[in-house]
Amino acid sequence: CDGPTLRVGANRGASGIDGVVASAAGFANGLRQPVTLLIGDLALIHDLGSLALLGALDQPVIVVALNNGGGSIFTQLPIAQHDDVFSPFFDTPHSIHFEGTARDFGIAYHAIEDRDGLAQHYREAVERGGATLLEVRSSLEANRGHHRRIEAAVEDAVRG
Repeated sequence: CDGPTLRVGANRGASGIDGVVASAAGFANGLRQPVTLLIGDLALIHDLGSLALLGALDQPVIVVALNNGGGSIFTQLPIAQHDDVFSPFFDTPHSIHFEGTARDFGIAYHAIEDRDGLAQHYREAVERGGATLLEVRSSLEANRGHHRRIEAAVEDAVRG
């Protein structure tokens, strides 16, 4: 490995997605160093109130939110084949964008359009310090396509 050693933390709330932002704030406070949180849109929605914690920290927290309009992970489950129950009970579409939310909590915000933009805004956030929310917008269809390509590559690698 040519890069620096990284500490990686993980949190799984009672329902899998709650308390993730609060956990990142706790990591930053406990480690006394900057933290980057990679989080899905639904997990962020479930823990919006914890964004208030980020502004009070001495350590910067950069939140990279993957916003695909909700719940693409559930499309990976067998239940997704059953439209009669999938849409009313598992599909979680929303039209929330987090710019206003970041502003309301006094957090710097950037919408990310591509990899170069992510790299640029991430570097700027690290240099600036404080709390920053970087929103990477995608779609359920794009996510499904990425997952299929990754699964195919893994199957090919396993088969040799």
